[in-house]
Amino acid sequence: MRQAGFPGEPFLFNETVRANLLWVQPAATEEDLRAALRASAAEHFVDQLPSGLDTLVGDRGVRLSGGERQRLTMPRALLAFIHRLHGELTVVVIAHRLSTVRKGDSIIVLNQGEIVEHGTWQSLLSRHGSLFAGMVQAVAQ
Repeated sequence: MRQAGFPGEPFLFNETVRANLLWVQPAATEEDLRAALRASAAEHFVDQLPSGLDTLVGDRGVRLSGGERQRLTMPRALLAFIHRLHGELTVVVIAHRLSTVRKGDSIIVLNQGEIVEHGTWQSLLSRHGSLFAGMVQAVAQ
């Protein structure tokens, strides 16, 4: 039987699920965390925990089963992997949530299947009469 800390055993800090994920990518947004959990099929499991992402896992994850500890290693690896590839890889994201595209290097805005705007988050927000700026304002209210 393996003990925590030995090779093959995932190491978790005496922190929340969120803090254990943010350890590899401190700048990750809530959407980043959710996307990593979803991509690794761990979102449902985490949502079932008493406080979801804010559940304290205990020293080395003792409050979780061995399988649950293992299931948290994949989203953590995805967050680290995606962060390291930024600028090295082109990723096309199609999203309805503005928070998903906020960190994009280039944003293309479609309206009824037509490209109507293109630019960075800041440049699109600063354009007078921008459809994108209107969407951001509508969501903020």
